[in-house]
Amino acid sequence: MDRGNSKKRVALFIIAGVILLCVGLVYFFFSDRSAEELSTSERSARKTQTARADGDDNQSRKVPNQVSQTFSKVSEASQSTLTKLKFNNADELCKDFAEKASPQWTEDQFAEALMDHIRSDDHALEDWLQSITSVGSPRQKGAALSLLLASIDRKVRKEVYAQTPNCDQLKECSGPLEALVGQKTSPYAYALVNHAIYSPDPVLYGMAHNICKRISFDNDTVCDRVGALQWMKIDPDNGVAALYALGELKLPPPNHDQTAFENALYRLSQANKFDLYFDVGNELPALPSTLDDYQHRTELESLRAYFWDITPLPPHTNITKACSGEYLKNANRRSLCEKVANQYLRENAFLLDRAIFLKLAAQLGGERNSLQKYRDDQDEVNGYYIARNERQKQQHQDSSGRATACHGILKKYADVSRYASQGEFKQFQQEAKQFGLSREELINIGRRSRGTRSD
Repeated sequence: MDRGNSKKRVALFIIAGVILLCVGLVYFFFSDRSAEELSTSERSARKTQTARADGDDNQSRKVPNQVSQTFSKVSEASQSTLTKLKFNNADELCKDFAEKASPQWTEDQFAEALMDHIRSDDHALEDWLQSITSVGSPRQKGAALSLLLASIDRKVRKEVYAQTPNCDQLKECSGPLEALVGQKTSPYAYALVNHAIYSPDPVLYGMAHNICKRISFDNDTVCDRVGALQWMKIDPDNGVAALYALGELKLPPPNHDQTAFENALYRLSQANKFDLYFDVGNELPALPSTLDDYQHRTELESLRAYFWDITPLPPHTNITKACSGEYLKNANRRSLCEKVANQYLRENAFLLDRAIFLKLAAQLGGERNSLQKYRDDQDEVNGYYIARNERQKQQHQDSSGRATACHGILKKYADVSRYASQGEFKQFQQEAKQFGLSREELINIGRRSRGTRSD
């Protein structure tokens, strides 16, 4: 009996040993594999973190492909969830939109509705821009942050205007709206500021400065770290930086020390470029193949155009004051002001720049006859702008006209880069020549709009 029990105990020990051995082998195999996978994961994570940390330097030459590859992986993984493209070309887009547009819409409502119609449902463009903020070069990050800010800006305003259409005309609404826009877009603005203030790149600094000059960031402590005098220091040949610096400086009375103000005025007179750096789309890498279609390209163009619309123009009040009255009795000031006035005639001038030139020329005593051509040019462009708006109002009354108006807006989106490089005023002059009214007719429309008569 004892011998039998002993044999049973031995057998149980043997079986238990075999089980423990098997368990040990299984544990060893899987624990070794898990350790290897964990190690690979940690190396990958560290490599990603290092790439992000070093992206502004060693990685920057490879960024376009890196961004494309990073986004393509995300896009391919979610390709099954992407909605079917709504249109494949401008004719399809405008035909579909014209049938849905209301003839009661104003020009602004028409343009806003078209931008909504263009927008895809997959949010893939925003995802791509977000990926650039992680792995792009400094300028690419700045461009992506700027456009993401513009996207949020438009979304917030659209929601508010849906409830209060005339919010911008109501003090009790417009103030809170700008505060809300600032709150919602501040993460992108602050990230851009942090990139810019530690970089010697004047383009990146200019991007941050222009974002912070929007009314939504008035008296913002983070944006206070970006200033026009610093921008002028790192971008001395850019007249826009000098314009902003002159706007920030206090204009001293004629009998006070003018040194700081005249230094900035001299910078403006000597500038060889005027770049707002608002055409941020040119700094982006190429769209990845998953987004390189008509709808997403047009969506990006419309976002770039919206960013152009919300980019503030530099101030000019101090300049026109500094080049008037008692100040012009100083020979050095008069000479500077004459050079500054000529800067407003540059090739890439805005509409406002030509108006400032005429004001300065009049204050400097320019002869009326010698300035007549510039007045006529100004009236022609203003007349074209007025006549074009009137024509667009008529176009909204029927489907074919709305399709034509749609094509016109799409052309404006595509021309944003040319407005930046070749000048807004020059572009309107070229468009005026193709409008169908003579130069004399447009000049007369422009003159009537400002309440003057022909000489």
